[in-house]
Amino acid sequence: MGIQQQQLAGGVLTQARGLLLRAAALDEPGPQTSSRDSFSRGRRLPHWDRQCRVLRVGQYVVKQYKRPSPNQEMVLAAFEEENWPPRIDDPLPPQGEQEPKCRLHDTIKWLNRNHEHCLMRFLGDGTGEGVRWQLVGDAILALSAAAPKQTKKLRPAG
Repeated sequence: MGIQQQQLAGGVLTQARGLLLRAAALDEPGPQTSSRDSFSRGRRLPHWDRQCRVLRVGQYVVKQYKRPSPNQEMVLAAFEEENWPPRIDDPLPPQGEQEPKCRLHDTIKWLNRNHEHCLMRFLGDGTGEGVRWQLVGDAILALSAAAPKQTKKLRPAG
């Protein structure tokens, strides 16, 4: 399956990048986004909807779960509960003889699979005891372009 492309101003624009740039330019929330999906401290945060079992960035669905995935959902719930910090400690409880670091590694691997829109990825923290997340490529450019601009108020001299 190839990437669909458009011609734009003499360059090639992938369909995913085009969607992101349009959304960033309009900064319009999707039908199921809330103020929780809006900018927080100058950056757009993902949102994990536990009820619908959907992970979004802005109005775009990153991943939707049709079957229970307890480990992945536990990681997403921990990020959501802590308002998506750059890193969280491993939220998975010990389970039998399974090595915690291997279990976390496998969970991260599965979190990165089957994305509808590849806007973010999950990574280990290098110690085997934490999980990080980051926006990917064009998502950074497009979503940061829509960030509210900080303006300084000038105070009169005197």
